[in-house]
Amino acid sequence: MHNGLGNKSASIHFHGMFQNGTSNMDGATGVTQCGVPPGLDFTYNFTVNQNGTYWYHCHVDFCYPDGYRQALLVHDDDAYFADEYDQEFTLTMSDWYHELTEDIAPSFLSLYNPSGAEPIPQAFLVNDTQNTSLPVEPGTTYLLRLINIGAFVAQYFYIEDHDLTIVEIDGVYTEPTKADILYLAVAQRYAVLVTTKNSTDKNYAIVTVADSVLLDTIPPDLQLNNTNWLEYNKSADHPQAVMTVDVASDLIPFDDFSLIPADHAPLLPEPDLVIETTIVMANLENGKGYAFLGNISYTQPVVPSIYTVLSSGNESTNEVIYGEFTHSIVLEHNSVVQIILNNDDGGTHPFHLHGHNFQLLARDPPFNEHWYDYADYASPVPYNADNHTAWPKYPARRDVFVVPPQGSVVIRFVADNPGVWIFHCHIDWHLSQGLAMVLIEAPEALQAQFPDGVPEDHLAVCQAGGVPTKGNAAGNSEDFLDLDGQPKQVGWIASGFTARGIVALVFSTINAVLGMTFIAIYGWLDPKQKVDTTDGTIKLAESEEVDSGRGAGYTAGTVDSKAAEKTITGMSTSEPTAAENGTVQRHERPFLFNWNRRLRHLHGVLLRNVHTSAVATRARGKTITDDDVPYNLETPTKRALKNESRRVSHSQHRVPQAPPPQLEGGKSPARQANASLRRRRNTAQRSATGAHTQQPKTDNAASDGLPDTWFSLHSKNKQLKEPIYVSEVMEKSINPSFAFFDLEHTEPAVTRADDCIVDVNLRSLQFLGRNIDTFYHPLPPNCLLFQLSDGIYTAFTDLPGDSRCLLGQEHRAEPREFASSFDALMQLANLDDCIQDALQVRTQLEQEVNELLRGSHPHRALRRVFATEQEQHSTVYNAVQALRRQTQQLNRRKADLGAALRARRAAVRTAVADAGSQSQRRQRVEDELQVRNEAVARVSDQSTGQMRRVGEDLQAIFPIEPLQSKPLHFTIRKLYLPNSVFDDTNRDAIAAALGFTAQLVHLLSLYLVAPLPYPLETGGATTPFVHDPISIGLAQRKYPLNPVGVAYKFEYAVFLLNKDIEFLMNRVNLRALDPRHTLPNLKYLLYILTAGSGELPARKAGGIRGLLGGQPLSRRGSRGSQDSRLGAKESLTKAQYRPQRNGSVSSTQVAEVKPAARLS
Repeated sequence: MHNGLGNKSASIHFHGMFQNGTSNMDGATGVTQCGVPPGLDFTYNFTVNQNGTYWYHCHVDFCYPDGYRQALLVHDDDAYFADEYDQEFTLTMSDWYHELTEDIAPSFLSLYNPSGAEPIPQAFLVNDTQNTSLPVEPGTTYLLRLINIGAFVAQYFYIEDHDLTIVEIDGVYTEPTKADILYLAVAQRYAVLVTTKNSTDKNYAIVTVADSVLLDTIPPDLQLNNTNWLEYNKSADHPQAVMTVDVASDLIPFDDFSLIPADHAPLLPEPDLVIETTIVMANLENGKGYAFLGNISYTQPVVPSIYTVLSSGNESTNEVIYGEFTHSIVLEHNSVVQIILNNDDGGTHPFHLHGHNFQLLARDPPFNEHWYDYADYASPVPYNADNHTAWPKYPARRDVFVVPPQGSVVIRFVADNPGVWIFHCHIDWHLSQGLAMVLIEAPEALQAQFPDGVPEDHLAVCQAGGVPTKGNAAGNSEDFLDLDGQPKQVGWIASGFTARGIVALVFSTINAVLGMTFIAIYGWLDPKQKVDTTDGTIKLAESEEVDSGRGAGYTAGTVDSKAAEKTITGMSTSEPTAAENGTVQRHERPFLFNWNRRLRHLHGVLLRNVHTSAVATRARGKTITDDDVPYNLETPTKRALKNESRRVSHSQHRVPQAPPPQLEGGKSPARQANASLRRRRNTAQRSATGAHTQQPKTDNAASDGLPDTWFSLHSKNKQLKEPIYVSEVMEKSINPSFAFFDLEHTEPAVTRADDCIVDVNLRSLQFLGRNIDTFYHPLPPNCLLFQLSDGIYTAFTDLPGDSRCLLGQEHRAEPREFASSFDALMQLANLDDCIQDALQVRTQLEQEVNELLRGSHPHRALRRVFATEQEQHSTVYNAVQALRRQTQQLNRRKADLGAALRARRAAVRTAVADAGSQSQRRQRVEDELQVRNEAVARVSDQSTGQMRRVGEDLQAIFPIEPLQSKPLHFTIRKLYLPNSVFDDTNRDAIAAALGFTAQLVHLLSLYLVAPLPYPLETGGATTPFVHDPISIGLAQRKYPLNPVGVAYKFEYAVFLLNKDIEFLMNRVNLRALDPRHTLPNLKYLLYILTAGSGELPARKAGGIRGLLGGQPLSRRGSRGSQDSRLGAKESLTKAQYRPQRNGSVSSTQVAEVKPAARLS
């Protein structure tokens, strides 16, 4: 493994591999190795002696959910189901986050997530994609290997209108079991057989459903039901799943506890050690959520635990040296261990034990419609030893089991694999919270496996990462019982009030009193200034509604029915604005944190105040004026200062004034006098052509200065040379708004980038609002805006310090400003005096509290001393409790060993008493065995002699003689039979010779008890036939041994006859020199069968090559041997006078038999 991540360490765990003898290759960082630093290599070297479905993944916090995971398959040609399927597919199921999990982790393990709610995935995948198809053939059986390689969410799996036959779970073969729906928790595996239908007119849905019960919230765009397909016909429709599930708990999956292993391994004996612990999810004093087994949240030690074993010597069996917060338990070698796991949490937890699989004994509630019953209970239901289901006779085995909500699970295994094995929840978020414990299995045997201590490759990696490889959990190699400096879990939340809490409570009370004081003072003011909201509209008691433009920067608490935003001049406020429903609404905030912004969140680009540099037209020698300075050189700060110099209008009093005198016509004297002066005349020169030509000229003059704009997006990835996106062209626009786009479907190198080619870091953008229409701050020329998924952002940062985005209010280019009335000013002065008095009272109270605190200083010191002593007492108490547990365990072990010793002594006494009778019985059995062996030898000799006599009889009946003129050519009963070449011969003689040969071969097969692969049909006077029941694709199965007729059929019949002779020779361990030599091979076979027990077999004297010279092999006939001499004469007589079918005796037969008898 080469770590190319660049910024974090890594390791690989081969999930489900036992690592017998190589526990240092298990890959659990902090347990069996150090993390491999970036840029370094590490070799995992171990022997695979298991078969089945597994997977491998990174075993460092917040690592494998981002893709460092894949299937690991070990094929087994000897599996009982190996011949039952034609092809196999592997389907991996996973959950997927659009952000790196290391970026999500800070918000998960946060003070602002006290409930420990797990992050919600954005998608659920099959084989790292969606909407995929498996091409299948009709009437075919497939093996599907199903693996959940996700980090959090379990998934249901089924195929519409197809049955699933389970044959394996987690690498353990099971009896074939039918199932409709499977439930795969994280890290669980199944192997199932699926037989396809015979029709190809339809494709069927492969359905996966995420377990929504695990999710705290379900976003509306999260797709829980996903459909892939068994594709029978690529051109046919690919339908969506018929059934969609809103609540995953409505599905009832198959119960894996009911499976029976194919090897029928029985229930393990009563346990030597019982470990009972409880899953707890709680908060510690830092406010963050943690996970516990018992009251311990796993905390990684300074020295990985396996190195502590290898460096601790005789102290390796002491649980204390592995740290208080690693939750380590030492197991004796080959002991039977039972783990009872209770769940105090309302969610499910998939637990995995490294180095073992285990027997599943009990689960309460079972995996059926009552699975979530306990989740609704007020308190969990722990395991009850006096009331549980009966243990199964052949328990199911696997390496990942699921604990039900507020229920319990009981497992059992044998500690026969020395090593350091972590037992943990496989939800990666829960493991990071500490839901784990460590089993130190047979530490002394583990030390014997590594006599040289820590291997060199481990030392190199740990040295590069700065991790010690010797010592206890605190890194102390001098005194292994000294755990000073060990990593500790965060302290528990203290009960009662602390000093800081008391101070906070005092100041909170003071602020509450001040607030009530201000409310009372406001109540004493003039009632005419109170607010009347009885009709849903903010009104002053004696004045009309105030226009929103007058109160720029101020807001009120309610609005009228038309959602017109009203403000009250003089009421202080900051950022809240009035919403349509009458509630106070704060300024918009972005949904995305700056460190989470990626290029895939970019949906649009906008350009505002497009400005192009024009060619200067001023005369030479002239200086540029301030009005000619480009607008982009005038900073927003300067513009804000200019705005502050605007003239303030006169005060508008609220006291009614007498109306001015009116003259006839409703006009005042001044207005009548100056009416003519206020009339203004247009000084622009009018064109004689009229307005219909003047307007196009004006439009053309305005559009000539407007550019055509477009943009393209490029990635910094050098492999992506083409632009990611190219926009449309916006013609003649000063504020172009380009069409939105979506980069979600591009490759991860693009979607996870946070930089653009314009060198704008997305993390440094400034949020403007959800919509650009609600942002009224002046934008600089050529201002580039970015439309992300949660709103509008920009890159400029030179905003005035007091400027705000006035969202939701009516915008006016230059709002009118009004001063306050005298009455309002006096009221404000009175309120200021009240505030000053309240502040003075607050200062006086602070001084009194400080004096009280200084006076109680000794008590505070005593409290600190008490807290320190209490912490030390807690540490000592925990150590004492650990020693007590160890002592109790040792006492129980001692009692068990004493009972076992007494039982063994009783068994020894019984065995000694039975030793004499057993010895006599053994002698009798051995004598009987010797007698039977002698009988078997005699029967074997008799059988061999009988076989020789049968062969001699067949030689006498069917004499095979060589031709003197042709080497390796023979006759049978004086009839010449060529060696597979039948040109220019007597066809009748060949047919008769082949008939005799077929009869001889048929009889030999009967006597040798060797059924011929190509059966012979010998019919006496009729033509013999050979049958071919083996070959494929033949229209005819019966072939004649007669050269009359079709030539190829006769030659094929002779070929099959020679194959039968070769088969008989193979049965007696003979090899044919040439399969086409019919009679030579048959002659050689008869010589071997008739060889006496004291003679050298013919094959040892040259074999069939002894026949090449045309002379018979010379040896003493087997009839001279003792075991066949008695029946020779009788056999010869029977051969000479055997009657024919018509009842007569052939003299020719007698004449032919005698020479053969002499020869043998």
